[in-house]
Amino acid sequence: MKFNFFKCKQAKKRDTSELLEQYRQYLRARAYSELTIRTYEGSVKKFLAEFPNPTKLRQEEIEGYFGNFKSSLSRLRGVFYAISSFFEFLIIHKRDRIRLDRYFLKSLTPIHYSKTVPRIIPDDELNALFRQIKDLKTLRRCRDYAIMLFLLHGLRAQEICSLNIDDVYIDGRGVTRKMVIRVRGKGNKERIIVVETSGDTEWAWQRYLQMRSSINSNVAFPGLLGKGQSKRLTTNGLYHILSRYAAKAGVRNFHPHLWRHTTATRLLEKGVPLKEIQHRLGHASLGTTEKYLSGASILQDESAHCDWINNLKKPDAKYRRWR
Repeated sequence: MKFNFFKCKQAKKRDTSELLEQYRQYLRARAYSELTIRTYEGSVKKFLAEFPNPTKLRQEEIEGYFGNFKSSLSRLRGVFYAISSFFEFLIIHKRDRIRLDRYFLKSLTPIHYSKTVPRIIPDDELNALFRQIKDLKTLRRCRDYAIMLFLLHGLRAQEICSLNIDDVYIDGRGVTRKMVIRVRGKGNKERIIVVETSGDTEWAWQRYLQMRSSINSNVAFPGLLGKGQSKRLTTNGLYHILSRYAAKAGVRNFHPHLWRHTTATRLLEKGVPLKEIQHRLGHASLGTTEKYLSGASILQDESAHCDWINNLKKPDAKYRRWR
């Protein structure tokens, strides 16, 4: 009988695709975010390209795979967790075919790396970034301005892209009136962020809504395509928007997550309790929030407010209504 290499290769490719699809459904059932699912799936796909039959692996082979991995320690740690979850999936759903012990990966040494103080954006660099917008006469600039202010309230890049128009609303009247942002975070967990009323963020949002009246979409911050058409902004698109302003302002080593670092550190300096900051940022563990303690240079016992955002030099002075 003649061996057909092409059909064998196609069959293996089909089996791998089916396995990845089942793994994807497993992650969704465990409420992983779509971004995490795509990242884990990419890591597992590369792993299966090197080890097509993962059910017959030896521990030495996996240790060699991680030992020869050329990347940063943080990236390597992410791959380690992706492969770990994949083997948990195999043990649970492929029990009749698996030959690995349930605690197979627990015998491997976890990947640790030294924790550094989170870098923040200094006020002079924030002022330089806002000055690049210059004016708020176009829809694109109003959108970018609102995005920057929303980022300063602790939202992740993916959370900004996932926002809808009805996720931002004004609640209450008079002294109880407040601006509310309903955020869908990691694992589809929702949290509420209360923004100061009649502040810069609310004004920027209201002006942006007026400018985008021609767009018939519920997406809060779309990628603008012209002629009233729009689609949801991606995290890469958001990165390019911010990078363009950073390049003009001369700010280096810039990425959207720096805005979250800046928010957490500033809130700590204002004396906001760690538990409240944990909720505002959407951290699952208080230990994640505590890493900002070393970055907060001056801890003051003050109430939570957003004066530091309002005091930044921004392009809206000539367009502001009187408050």
